[in-house]
Amino acid sequence: MACCKRDALGLFGSPNGGKAAEYNDRVRAVMRNFSMVSPKIWTSPRFRKIADVRAKLLFLYLLTNAHQNSIGCYRLPAGYACEDLGWEPEVFRVALRTLVSGGLIELDNETDEVLIDRWFQHCPPTNSKHYQGACRLVEQIEAAALKERATAALRAAWDKGRCDRGSSVDGNDLPANLQRRVQRFSRDS
Repeated sequence: MACCKRDALGLFGSPNGGKAAEYNDRVRAVMRNFSMVSPKIWTSPRFRKIADVRAKLLFLYLLTNAHQNSIGCYRLPAGYACEDLGWEPEVFRVALRTLVSGGLIELDNETDEVLIDRWFQHCPPTNSKHYQGACRLVEQIEAAALKERATAALRAAWDKGRCDRGSSVDGNDLPANLQRRVQRFSRDS
C-alpha cells in the first residue's frame, strides 16, 4: 500500500516529493538505531498542557530525529525538520514557539540549536565513557546560553548518578585522563 503525501491531519508528507527519500537515505547511514522515550511522556503535565497536536508531534520528533544526540542539544535547521515532517516553515515555527513557551525546549535562533529541557533527568550518563563523550558534545555547543544550561544539567546528572552509585562527587573515582577533563569542564563552566 503506498503512503499518501498527507494524512488526514496534514502531519506527514513531503513538500518536495522525491528529495525526501534521497535525504532520508543519506541520514539513515549515520543515525542512531534508537532513542529512549519514556511512556510517562503521555502523563507528563508539561506535555499534556500542549494543546496543539502538531507541537506534540514536533516534540516527539525532537526527541527521536536523526540529528538528535546523547546530550539533547543539537543543531537543527528548520529546513531539515520541515523536510522530515513534510511541513511548511510557518507550521514548524508555530509548533516550535509552542514548545518553547511550554518549557519543553530552549532554542537559539542564531545557531539553530535546540536544547531539550530536562534531558539529563531522563537520559543521564551511565558510565565514565558516556560522560566523557557527553562532555565533548557539550563543548561543541555554539550558543553560550544553551552551552551553560547543558553544562550545568550534565554535571548535576553526573554528580547525582555517582552519588546514587556510591561514587565520589569530586571525580577521584575516575581514570586520571577523565579526572583532568572533568576538572577542566567544571572550571570552564
